[in-house]
Amino acid sequence: MVDSVPILKFDKNNPHHKRLAELSEKAHNTKERVELDKIEQEIDKLAENALIKH
Repeated sequence: MVDSVPILKFDKNNPHHKRLAELSEKAHNTKERVELDKIEQEIDKLAENALIKH
């Protein structure tokens, strides 16, 4: 079990942060479930990589 997850402050110069923001906006605007699943998978991978590096 995880007690807490570190959330990094958004850095507009960090390409990973920018991509996560883009994907979040895209996810909120999509209406197709298949597309949303693809977006969520990419978000999960980026988030996992961010946690592993910190």
